Amino acid sequence: VAYESNKGAYSTDGITWTEVTLPANRMWNEVTYGNGKFVAVARSSSKGAYSTDGVTWRDVSMPANRNWYTVTYGNGKFVALVYSGSTGAYSSDGINWTEMNLIYSRTWQSVTYGNGTFVAVTSSSNDGIYSTDGISWTRMVMPANRDWYSVTYGNGKFVAVAYGSDKG
Repeated sequence: VAYESNKGAYSTDGITWTEVTLPANRMWNEVTYGNGKFVAVARSSSKGAYSTDGVTWRDVSMPANRNWYTVTYGNGKFVALVYSGSTGAYSSDGINWTEMNLIYSRTWQSVTYGNGTFVAVTSSSNDGIYSTDGISWTRMVMPANRDWYSVTYGNGKFVAVAYGSDKG
């Protein structure tokens, strides 16, 4: 998905890409896949989008007009977090969303799922959060106060990287 546009792209091999049209010109920020759907979130919007094939996209209503910034899928649930605040949302189908409160307000940069756990990292802090259900969150502590930028899961490990730092 392209930021401040109505365009996205798909590829079957990761090399050759085809442009597609999203439902509206928005600040599209992130896309994920799960439960047979691609789901995209946008900043400064009360709308998201979903697609079953990555080509044809449809609008969905998010719980409120927020800076929806990061989204992931795991354990039968989509989870989206706002960029700055204490708000998130979850959905079992990527279409109908329920707002949730996080345990504190931070600049949430990235959320991922792995090994039965959702994990989110934030910038300018050593704070993070985790959840086994994507609804109730618990504080966790990162190893240092950094601009934690992205987190992912693979090969039995969560891995986070920090922006503007030689530490990860």
